[in-house]
Amino acid sequence: MNSLFEEIKARISDKSIIQRKNASINWENPCIVLSVMSIGVLIIIGFQMIGKLFYEIVNALFMTIVGVFILSYRPISRSSGDRFKRFETICGTILVILSPLMLIGFLIIELLDR
Repeated sequence: MNSLFEEIKARISDKSIIQRKNASINWENPCIVLSVMSIGVLIIIGFQMIGKLFYEIVNALFMTIVGVFILSYRPISRSSGDRFKRFETICGTILVILSPLMLIGFLIIELLDR
């Protein structure tokens, strides 16, 4: 990546302003990835220990929030271009539609078991 940056920098004029964008978290570091994943697993286990119904409600709410976020802010299209707009629309719509259906299905299964 640095060689590409140096090559581009060599081909433009010295009067140009170059702004280099750095990620705030180095996601290429395996220690960071593993720690974030382990924290997520611990949170999920904590929700499951509180109760099955509470876990399903939080799961459906989280999926709905992620779907609405994807549909409204389009984070992939902002960083990678317009070619991902259809993908984001499909994924966001699936999340928004399936999350309440999963919760309803869980509630129906729980009521039938009683």
